[in-house]
Amino acid sequence: MDAINHKVFLWKNISIGILLIILFGCKNENQTIDVYKESNKITKPLIDSTNRFISEVRIDTSLKPLGKVVDLELSNGKRKETVFAICSCQKDKKNNTIKIQIRSGIPTKKEMDSTGITDKSGGRLNHLMDLGYLKKIDGRFQFLTFFLKDSILTQLEMYSKSTEPEYNGSDFKSMDIDRYKIAISTFDYSIASAVYGNFELRLPKDFGYFDNDTILKGHFECNNWKIATKDEIQKWEINKIYPQQIE
Repeated sequence: MDAINHKVFLWKNISIGILLIILFGCKNENQTIDVYKESNKITKPLIDSTNRFISEVRIDTSLKPLGKVVDLELSNGKRKETVFAICSCQKDKKNNTIKIQIRSGIPTKKEMDSTGITDKSGGRLNHLMDLGYLKKIDGRFQFLTFFLKDSILTQLEMYSKSTEPEYNGSDFKSMDIDRYKIAISTFDYSIASAVYGNFELRLPKDFGYFDNDTILKGHFECNNWKIATKDEIQKWEINKIYPQQIE
């Protein structure tokens, strides 16, 4: 009887030992798998949504024409101001291209530094309409110019001309813009009046109305006229003549 009990005791110990080996073996295997999973986990880079700005030109059939008089909205993310502007366009039906130019004006830096933004009529572009009546015009005039061929934006620049030599000793400067979102009614430019849309830009430098005003929004509506070239704006004598091409 003692021999039988001894055998039973041995078998119990052996069974418990095997069970413990199985349990700990499974646990260690699971730990190994967990470590493997952790070491091979793919970490996705963090994306700052506030800085994500993908340039594009797209058709939007829901757009409506808003007029050739434009309110340019300037912003630095905290502050906003609007500037009066006018749109004109020049099409090339044969090559299906169109040039869109939006003209605006603001006080000189010298005046802004001394008085701030006091002209709430929308800048200085309206002064050019009174060139024959005003004795003198002071201001900086911007020509935002889009060149489109088919669905491609081939050029986007802003030309600035001032009555003061405030651009590093010059009265003229140009700015290439490569961050943009443009929604347009059509890529067929054969009928200029059918071309209209809106845009949002990120300027590489300040527009100049207030500090860090590099966010620019607005709309455009075309006619078939002429735009001023970079060379014409650069040579423009503001207090003598308004460029013939953009009368």
